[in-house]
Amino acid sequence: MRVLIIPSWYSTPRNQNAGIFVKNQAKCLLDFGIDVEVIFFDLDFRNFFDLLRERKRKIVIRDSSGVPSTTIKGIFAPKRNAFISKIWSQYCCNIYSTLAIKRPDIIHAHSYFAGMIAMEIYKKYGIPYVVTEHHSGFVDNSIPNWQYKLIKEVYQNSRSVIAVSQFLKQILDNKFSLNFNYLPNCIDPKVFNAKFQTNKEKRGIFVGGLIERKGITVLVDALISILLSKKSIFQFEIIGEGPLKAKLVKKVKNSGLDNYIHFCGLRSNNEVANLMLESDFFVLPSWAENNPVAMIEAQMCGLPVISSDFPWAKEIISAETGILVPVGNHEALKQAIVDILFNIGKFDNQVISERAYKKFSNEIVCTQLNEIYNTVMNEIQSGK
Repeated sequence: MRVLIIPSWYSTPRNQNAGIFVKNQAKCLLDFGIDVEVIFFDLDFRNFFDLLRERKRKIVIRDSSGVPSTTIKGIFAPKRNAFISKIWSQYCCNIYSTLAIKRPDIIHAHSYFAGMIAMEIYKKYGIPYVVTEHHSGFVDNSIPNWQYKLIKEVYQNSRSVIAVSQFLKQILDNKFSLNFNYLPNCIDPKVFNAKFQTNKEKRGIFVGGLIERKGITVLVDALISILLSKKSIFQFEIIGEGPLKAKLVKKVKNSGLDNYIHFCGLRSNNEVANLMLESDFFVLPSWAENNPVAMIEAQMCGLPVISSDFPWAKEIISAETGILVPVGNHEALKQAIVDILFNIGKFDNQVISERAYKKFSNEIVCTQLNEIYNTVMNEIQSGK
């Protein structure tokens, strides 16, 4: 079977961790024996200077290292209104037709904007597609109302629609009167695997964008408060970039705690895994998430997790695997960190890792995804 993956986000030189969950799944499918290729339409205003320098309307970059992929560098603003979105998806479809890519049996689009491109290709060339929805906008109601008509059209023309969390599935089922499949993002257990050593000095870790939705400000305030109170001395690694970084770095430095709270910037998958294996616990106090990959990676490494009690976290965190706190509650988060520092021994790293493996490992997720592909192809062959 030949599968063409069209993501809404994907790894680029500017941000190698963007859409890492899509790249991980593509690698998994390749290992599973499926012929996979990726096309990513990188429509970033910063590409303007590259296009100007090259004197081209678009730049095509082919990458055959790991996952065969083609990135189309261009500039566009598809999220302005329905008309522009339609023109944008047709534009991407026309670019697809110029690429020397073997016709796929099925297209797998990740999130609805990529689904719009897949739908245009389907209408023009008859190639069926499925959509996996990741967008947290359905959870925090940040998607503009005008987009819903287009989104519904994308889903209705899809052969299968997939949600990455049970909570998101419920929202989408109710919103669009469709029956979504549930299939989470997958994690490579060869990279993220259980840790069983105990550190002399406790270490915590956060991985994510340094934006308000991730709860990073509340987290840094809680870390500073604990360390200044001298209730416990520990090291904490913050992995990621974002608009809040400069402000938070300054706050930590002014508190005199920059020897304890470290801003590490973006790191590769292997580097993140190594940092997790050197840590004792993971914290993600987000306001809303669908299927945060970093939290699953931490659990695959056997780390107990402190998380806000957004619905998806409730699906995977129990008293045996971590601590849930109310969203945005500084005092509750602070207390949870103190509790885990003094009671880290009550968590069994191997149990946490094994539970995550049974739900999120490459083998488990890609077996189910392959079944979805085969069902679609069988339905088409039978004329359904």
